Amino acid sequence: MVDWYDMEEFRGVDLNDSWVLSWEETEDNLVFQIEASLWPGHPKYTEPPKSDWTCYRKATLSFPQKRRANGLLSMSKVPSNTNPDGSVDYDYIDTLQRNDDGSFLLCGDFGEVTIESGELVFQVN
Repeated sequence: MVDWYDMEEFRGVDLNDSWVLSWEETEDNLVFQIEASLWPGHPKYTEPPKSDWTCYRKATLSFPQKRRANGLLSMSKVPSNTNPDGSVDYDYIDTLQRNDDGSFLLCGDFGEVTIESGELVFQVN
């Protein structure tokens, strides 16, 4: 098992401080839209405004070539947070790990999701 903080894709990222904005599952893909918490050393880090803890940037966390995802709740069944600016989020990612069998475990308010996928792609916009 490999935890997210040991994966190269997440160098300079704090997933536990990144907000889940939405998710969509299709037959062969699972995509989470997030507001990623970036830290100095990440290539897309910029100095945050004084009102923010760190640099936040929109990002996608996707599982292309998904064969199965078990445990994912629909957005209508998950409590959301409305922020002072009117935006909505679904809290943060508690756990992300690549299991020894190649599957992924992703946990948060959206469920405890086991994902059978050939890969994970994390992209900061």
